[in-house]
Amino acid sequence: MPKLGKLTMAAAAAALCASTVLVTPATAASSAVMGCGAFEGAVKKDGTWYARVYNACGQSKRMKATVTGWFDGPCEWVGAYSRADLRAPDKPSGTKDC
Repeated sequence: MPKLGKLTMAAAAAALCASTVLVTPATAASSAVMGCGAFEGAVKKDGTWYARVYNACGQSKRMKATVTGWFDGPCEWVGAYSRADLRAPDKPSGTKDC
C-alpha cells in the first residue's frame, strides 16, 4: 500500500475505492462519480485503453491510457497519472489547466 500522507481515514477509503473502480474497466465501463480522476467509456482496442477522463475542473478529453493499480495523491488527470498513465503530448495537470 503506498503512503497516503495527510489523508484522513475517510479520504483514504474514498481514494482506495476510486482506485479500485478505475483499475477495473473491464467490469465497469465508467466510474461511479464524475469528477477528478474519473473516466467514462473505457474501451480496450489492440491492448490499449481509451477513455474520456476528467480533471479537477470537470473538463474532459478522450485519451489513451494504461490502467495501473496505484493511487498516489492529488487530483489531476486520472489521479496524478497513477491509475491511468496517460499517453498524450500535452498532459494537463490539476486546476492550472482550467
